Amino acid sequence: MKRPDISADRVLAEEARIAFADPRAVYGPDGEPLPPHCLDEDTARALAAMEVVETAAKAGGTTVRYKYKFWDKRAALDRLARHLGLAGPDSGPGDGEPAETVTVVLNLGGEPGEDAGEDGEDNDAGE
Repeated sequence: MKRPDISADRVLAEEARIAFADPRAVYGPDGEPLPPHCLDEDTARALAAMEVVETAAKAGGTTVRYKYKFWDKRAALDRLARHLGLAGPDSGPGDGEPAETVTVVLNLGGEPGEDAGEDGEDNDAGE
C-alpha cells in the first residue's frame, strides 16, 4: 500500500486554498454555478460541501442546479496567521478582542510633569 503524501507544505497549501478562495470562481460567464467538473483545482479543494439539485420542468426535461459551500475563510486565515507568527499565541478562531488592552495617557496641556510625579505617574489617587 502506498503511503499518503502528508507533509507540512501540503497542509499549508490546503489551508491557503481555503483562506484565499474566491467564491466568484464557482460561476460561469452566464452567472450560473458551474458543474463540479468545471471548477478549477484550488476552488474545488476549498469546498466543504456541494449539492446537485435536479428539478423536473413542466414542459419535460430537468433543470440541474449546483450549490456550493466553502470552508470557513476567516478560520483558515486565523490559522495561517498563527502559523506565520502574525497573531498572538492566545488568539484563536473567532477572537474579535485584543489579547490585552494598553492605555496611553498623554499630557496635552500645561508644563511637563504638571499633575504628575517625577516618574510620570498621576498623583491624583481619586481619578
